Amino acid sequence: MLSYTALASFYFWHLGLLSNSQIVNSNSGDSVQQVWFLAWASAAILHGHNIFVTHAMNYPDGVNLFSNTSMLLLGVLAAPLTWLVGPVASFGALLRLGFVASALSAASATRRLGKSWSSSWLVGLLFGFGSYRTSVGMTHVFAAVDVTTPWLLFTLIRLSQSRWSLRRSGVMLGLLIGLGGLISLERSVIYVVVVAACGLVALIRGRSRATLQSLGETGGWLTVVAVSILALPTYFYLWGPQALHKNPHSSDFFASFTTTWRDVLQPGPSHLWSPVGHQGLDVAAISGVWSNPSYLGIPLIVAAGIGAYRRRHEPLTRAAVGLSTLLVMISMGRNLPMLGNVSLLNTPSWVLGHVPLVGSITPDRYMNTGTLVISFLAVGAFDGARRWRQHLVRSGLAALVALALVVSILPAASYPVVATGECTWLSSPEAHSVITQNAVVVAYPYPMGVFNQGMLDQAQSGIYYRLVGGYAIVPNAHSVLSGVAPLRPYQVFDTLTRAYLGPLSGPSSTYPFKLGEIPPYGAATAGVFRKFVRMHHVNFVVYQNVGAYPELARLYLGRAFGAGRVFDHGQVVVWKVSK
Repeated sequence: MLSYTALASFYFWHLGLLSNSQIVNSNSGDSVQQVWFLAWASAAILHGHNIFVTHAMNYPDGVNLFSNTSMLLLGVLAAPLTWLVGPVASFGALLRLGFVASALSAASATRRLGKSWSSSWLVGLLFGFGSYRTSVGMTHVFAAVDVTTPWLLFTLIRLSQSRWSLRRSGVMLGLLIGLGGLISLERSVIYVVVVAACGLVALIRGRSRATLQSLGETGGWLTVVAVSILALPTYFYLWGPQALHKNPHSSDFFASFTTTWRDVLQPGPSHLWSPVGHQGLDVAAISGVWSNPSYLGIPLIVAAGIGAYRRRHEPLTRAAVGLSTLLVMISMGRNLPMLGNVSLLNTPSWVLGHVPLVGSITPDRYMNTGTLVISFLAVGAFDGARRWRQHLVRSGLAALVALALVVSILPAASYPVVATGECTWLSSPEAHSVITQNAVVVAYPYPMGVFNQGMLDQAQSGIYYRLVGGYAIVPNAHSVLSGVAPLRPYQVFDTLTRAYLGPLSGPSSTYPFKLGEIPPYGAATAGVFRKFVRMHHVNFVVYQNVGAYPELARLYLGRAFGAGRVFDHGQVVVWKVSK
């Protein structure tokens, strides 16, 4: 535990302990969205709101939280910490804790399977600090915290060894699928895929009525427990307000999150060492140099091959080889990449892509479970190491492989940390006395897409007001890259967005929808602004002196709503508007 904690501390070296003024990676994008989800869970409990649906963001349409990566269970469990220190501090604490807890979970499960302490420690290290955790888990709490996957595989092993009863195994699997789904619905679906694949193999190998009955009994208990936990969340996901009925991602977006052979062999610059070199910054699609969750590396692949060969006669080893191969192939998308080009050979992901809900999971998410299975195979290379002391060459090779595995995990540097930069005035007692509880607010900067600073301000203030705009997956007319769209009349969004981001004219590729030109300054445009607040029942407009052209935004808002009230030494202006 100390070694895992020390390594996690290095990853988050620049982040203060329970700091509410620093955030990992960026003060916008997914990091802010995750902070907002934690803030919403704590606010929903405090005020008795429906935790699965919110109208505090994307007002007036709202957001279906279960259609998003809202990790509601973690938000509920962390609510006391969020109340005490704030959502940003809670976010940083959960990231740190997630790395350590994931590693400990894998190590404990491996130890229970009879592996040595050193082998168990190594499995925990590779799983808890592997590329999936260090890339996706850098800004996503639901990816950082994974204590269920090791025990799901542990339960499947105990079931296959007939050491657990069918009822006990089914109940445990259902519990893990249910709890996993409350953290990440896609993780729960991946669990179902893994369990179904194992069940299919068992059925093919058994070919008997007894096997079918055993699978039926286990599946029955699994279904009862999982449905008991996920029935209400699933109802809101499928039929609740703002529910999605199609895959929200375009095919291009889906394809950008697949694994290639280069991803498997070469990490990004985030890793200290790779025997075949590092990938350049060109692979960083979204989250910078930490964006390759599929890296395994030559040392892990070699060790897994040695371990699989040494224990090739064991059924558990053959099952692990088959499962890890399946998971890696699924992670490569619907076509197996060959020599840098997509081949015509379909993978199991092609079949899964036609299954509702399963098809919306980005393929590289399967590498999380795949890394754990491959790590378990790898430590098979060191079984019986005490006997190897009599063979100097064999012992030396084992030590070199083990050292290479550890070194391949080490990061080149700690995670970048930036100041939150939120509007602290909105969290002050003065703001609470000016902006009424549950008021509808239009903010400049207008929160939209990855430029969602307004959501951070709202989260830090305890979500006491409702916000126009935001960053979440919601249905739209096309159901492709579904996200919060600007409200009509669009001139308000166009003006506030161009004033914040720039440029003031010309095309912009920032959003999946067209960004219009700034309308002419004058009485007609002021009337459009006033029409906007009437249409959408806006109570307050809040302006901050930030962005590329903040005075331009203030000029337009002042023409529409008057002088406004000035706070925070002129950095904040508030207009109370009539409906």
